[in-house]
Amino acid sequence: MEKGEQHWFEYEHYLLIHHPDRLPAVQLMRPTLLLKSLKE
Repeated sequence: MEKGEQHWFEYEHYLLIHHPDRLPAVQLMRPTLLLKSLKE
């Protein structure tokens, strides 16, 4: 797992505990998902 991926995993985990209502919006902003959508 790349360092950036690890950062996002930890960030999403933090939000899941403290701000679960924000998690869907944050997941939409994930750079890896954006990059995958651009490549396709």
